[in-house]
Amino acid sequence: MSHLTQRKKSKACKTINYIFLWILLAAVFSCGYHFRAADGSIGKKLKSIAIPILSSPSSFMGVEGDLTRIVRNEFIAHSKVKIVGKDEAQGILYCQIYSIKTAPLSYSVLRQSIHGYNSTEKVTNVRELKVTIDVKLEDARTEKIIWEDLKLTEKARFQAGTDPLSTLHNQRQAFTSIASSLAKRIYSNTMERF
Repeated sequence: MSHLTQRKKSKACKTINYIFLWILLAAVFSCGYHFRAADGSIGKKLKSIAIPILSSPSSFMGVEGDLTRIVRNEFIAHSKVKIVGKDEAQGILYCQIYSIKTAPLSYSVLRQSIHGYNSTEKVTNVRELKVTIDVKLEDARTEKIIWEDLKLTEKARFQAGTDPLSTLHNQRQAFTSIASSLAKRIYSNTMERF
């Protein structure tokens, strides 16, 4: 067999392999089969969602409204899903604040003299705010849970000091940062299923 004949045979084999590969790929992708990650899309479109005001056993006043507003704004800013009342919604997103805790992270020593008496006390410089919520998305028609995440947690640090108003302001800023992070996670967890 000549060298030229072997080259033609080799070229013909490669062509047949390419054709076979294209047929195989066409068969796989045209039959309606598709790959999906576990807990991925459920094959529906989310057209409307209700996000009722969060419930909270927390002693931090007003945080329920703030967190609800931030979660709703995340959906408004990044999707075309309509925010509607429970009666009109395809899905209902329930959120409950499980806990809000603060803990000291660093201290400084404050020394002062009052009427000739020396005093030393520890003052907290930095505190950590930790917010934990329970979240679930429910199909409004069937009441089936589409996804849930119990004990979804975010943390942030804030400056603390001897001025209670300044400390409270810093704590509120930390809460807003946490709420924004939680809202992004809730939005992502919801939309990846549709």
